[in-house]
Amino acid sequence: MKSGMKIKILAAIVAIVVGVLMYTYLKGIEESKPDYVVTIVAADNIGENTQITEKMLKKKKVLNSDIVPGAVNKAEDIIGKYASVNIGANEQILGIRLLDAAPDSDTENAFKYKIPDGKTTITVKTDNESAVAGLLKVGDKVDILVHYTPAKKEGEKENPKSVTKYLAYDVEIAALDKDIVKSVQKDSKSKTTTDENGNQTNTKNTITFKSVTLFVTPKQAQILNYCNNANIPLTFTLRAPNSETPAIVDTFSIDNLETFNADDANTNQ
Repeated sequence: MKSGMKIKILAAIVAIVVGVLMYTYLKGIEESKPDYVVTIVAADNIGENTQITEKMLKKKKVLNSDIVPGAVNKAEDIIGKYASVNIGANEQILGIRLLDAAPDSDTENAFKYKIPDGKTTITVKTDNESAVAGLLKVGDKVDILVHYTPAKKEGEKENPKSVTKYLAYDVEIAALDKDIVKSVQKDSKSKTTTDENGNQTNTKNTITFKSVTLFVTPKQAQILNYCNNANIPLTFTLRAPNSETPAIVDTFSIDNLETFNADDANTNQ
């Protein structure tokens, strides 16, 4: 074999070896590159029992190897849920640390989680007569009537007449006494009584409440607090479910009674 041919063969072999070595080297570099993924973490510290909002979360690029097993990587699967423990800033959100509802949602301890945005709560005294004969339940919507006698103005000769007016509309019942669950069955069981002649009567206890807690605006809270402390009677009128019609009527007094028209009273005014 001529020397020229040998050189060509040797060069081809060297080229193949170099090619294999380069391929192996480049493949090693590619495999050694960090594998990053995007996950969801806490934007700041999230306190225990806090309902998580979108602003409390952020996206973060981390190594795939740093993903904690059980971490939730979709914001929509986290928003609206409650943290069962304290979650630190930049910490991944584990599914086992999320609750679908407020902790102890049927106890007084979790009552603050039920208050709607922009509302506060106030408790007012009531009795069976003013509370729709004890038929109110947590979650019901009521309108509130107030009955009072206006203060006598300077220069008036006659004493003002008592009036009735609507004080608030579409107010939600937050609690009855200390019950904050919708299914209140207090004192509702039937009982049998026997008179002196041996006659038995089956009766059902009346549900009574001494106080009603309401979700109201801060302004309504001021008015109701005044009425409550001034012993001004309040009466609750139960609204129909999903009713959107406000019970807007004029102030009523003895003077209105003289011109009262039952047909007018049956219309929404």
